[in-house]
This record gives sequence, C-alpha cells and structure tokens, in this order.
Amino acid sequence: MDFSERYKGFSLIEVMLAACILTIGYALIAMVFPASIKLTGMASEKVLVPAIADEARAIVRLYEVEPEKLPAGGTVRSVLLSAEYLTDRSLKYFFRRLIYPEPFDVEITSLPSEGMPQYAELMTTVNEQLKVDALYPSLPKEYFLRRPSQNQRYCWSVLCRKDSSTPAGYQICIFVCRRAKELRYYGFTSDKGVGSFTAVESERPMPLPFRVSAKQDSSRVTIHTSQPVNDLPSEWRQFFLEGAWIAVDQSGLAYQIIQRDGDTVTLSRKWQGNDGDWIVWLVPPAVGTERNVCLGVL
Repeated sequence: MDFSERYKGFSLIEVMLAACILTIGYALIAMVFPASIKLTGMASEKVLVPAIADEARAIVRLYEVEPEKLPAGGTVRSVLLSAEYLTDRSLKYFFRRLIYPEPFDVEITSLPSEGMPQYAELMTTVNEQLKVDALYPSLPKEYFLRRPSQNQRYCWSVLCRKDSSTPAGYQICIFVCRRAKELRYYGFTSDKGVGSFTAVESERPMPLPFRVSAKQDSSRVTIHTSQPVNDLPSEWRQFFLEGAWIAVDQSGLAYQIIQRDGDTVTLSRKWQGNDGDWIVWLVPPAVGTERNVCLGVL
C-alpha cells in the first residue's frame, strides 16, 4: 500500500487559490463597513435637519424680526438674520442686559441712535449671541468645556425676506449645514440696503447670492457668466457642485443640483418661475475643499 499518495497535503497552487479567495472575501466584507457607516451618518443627518430647522424657527420668533426694517426691493431681496432687522422691543431687552447685567427689571424707554458707540456695541452683542444660538447641538458652553473632544458640528443660517402677504409680514429660509471648527468658509459682508457685497472669510458656512438664467418648466439653469452679485468674485461660480442646494431669492423655493455640465446645471425639479435672470442663494464648501456642507434648505 502506497501511504504517500493517501496522506499527500495541499499543493502550493491550491493554497494560493484558497488564500486569494479568502482575501477577496475579506476585502468585500471590509468594504461594507465604510459604506454602512456613511449611510448611517447620512440617515441620521436627514433626521437631524428638520429638528435643527424647527429650533431655528423658534429662535427667530424669540428674536422678533421687524418686517419694516427689511429691504423692500433692489437686486437682492433677502438678507441674513442680524441685529439691525430686529424689533425695538427685542433690542431693548439686550440693551437693558448690556447696561444692567444684574437680573433685576429696569425699563429702557429708548435705544441709542445709529452711529453712537452704544449702538455699535449693542449690534455687536446681539450678533455675537445670534452666532452662539445658531450652533447645534444647542447645549451650554460649559458642556463642551468639560468634553473637549465633542463640538457643535452643525449650524444654521436664516435668510429673511419682506412679504406682506404673510401674517408675520416676512418669510424666512433656513440653511442647515455641517461645520468644522478648524476650517474657514467663504462669506461676505453687505451694507444695510443690500446694495453691495464684499468677499470675506467666515468662521462657519453661510449662503452666498448668485445670478442664474432660468426658463419656466425647465430643470436646467445657466450660471451667469458675469460676477455673481456686485463685488463677489466671478470665479465663485465653481461652487455649483453636484448635490448642492440652492434657494431662490424672491420665492424661497429650494432646488438640489443633480448634475453640472460647464455653466449649465440640472436641478431636482422644474423651475417654478418666469424666464430670465434670477438671484439664488447657495452655500459653498469650506476654503480649499470641495465637500458639500449644506444638508438641506427649509
């Protein structure tokens, strides 16, 4: 009896084939985990967006926007929520706390006039508080001091637009975005009359105005070849990335960009408006990156 044939082991080729099969299997399994983590994160963010937007709406109500202070017309109708558009009653509350920080009731009958140092200090104080309130999760600062590894990874921006057809006299459009504390973002400063825009860097994502040409009942719009709006650089047209959201300045309607081909972008639905040039708002990625940070527009 030939025991050498009976107890012969695996050949080198068989071992190599088995190793290749196992390697491919493990590689496929390993590929599933990053995809599942990404999909789980996307699902959780879709759930978070309405909650963040509801909180933003509640905060805007608390701050009390004064419709008569909002611009009535011009090239751009919408403005970012800031202290200069709040009611006098709301500003008096902040002014009282600014002068009398102790928690006792003191009546303030008048506000400082625009141009006075006290007025500038009041506007700065309110706008700084707005920046704090626009971060999410909205937890006390002490919470993050005790947990340095955690941070407020989301934020919102609100555009206000005068609209006499609504009970409040104005409408708001909310942009919900991711943010990274160590990154800088594209932004702008504007005058009170929304007549000119100056490019600056921001500490958080914020929507920027751009011109586009659109046709009614068409899902394709053309990015305007001239400067987006006044002083904003024309090269910022590159921010129209696939997956990004835009909001129409005059109506607040939101569209998502599905595809871009040169200066033409395809939207998630047909354009609801007349033919011609329009102003839209779009949140660009952080400086030096191409990641879409805007999670949704409500």
